[in-house]
Amino acid sequence: MCGMVIFQFPREPSPNRRAQFDPRGHIAIGNCAAQVQQFEIDLDDEGVGTEGLAGDVTTARRRIDRALALAPAHAPALFQSGTLAFAQRDYDRARADFLACVRAAPEFSDGWTRLIQVHQTLGNSAAAAQALTDGLKHNPRSPALLLERATRLAAAGRHAEAIADFEAALRVR
Repeated sequence: MCGMVIFQFPREPSPNRRAQFDPRGHIAIGNCAAQVQQFEIDLDDEGVGTEGLAGDVTTARRRIDRALALAPAHAPALFQSGTLAFAQRDYDRARADFLACVRAAPEFSDGWTRLIQVHQTLGNSAAAAQALTDGLKHNPRSPALLLERATRLAAAGRHAEAIADFEAALRVR
């Protein structure tokens, strides 16, 4: 299960107002703070998205796209757009969104993890390995990325290196 946050505006924002971010990373338009609505997408055992939304996927997509129209490089919104696209099996959009997410915020390790996942889903192991390398370059202490590398090392029979990464991941958690 993965949690998502959608930006819900109490009224249509005027196109001539500038988007700003409050300290929590929520979008604020002028003096009108964006209301945030939580919803979750439950993934079944096969990774097929079954939406348990407070609303529908179309509404979720519209709200995310509206947030991205106001702030195209807002990493959390890009991440959520990619997550929704992935759940809908729109892997090209998911890849583009996660790539934009990590370009906007290279320290956002969850973006790297999901980028690796979408590359793997598309059968592009080389791109997944490169994303892992790049992600660790920007986030050398990310438990998720260290665990991903450890798993890959173990599968390749490089057990001593895998154990070192597993232990490093445990130390930083």
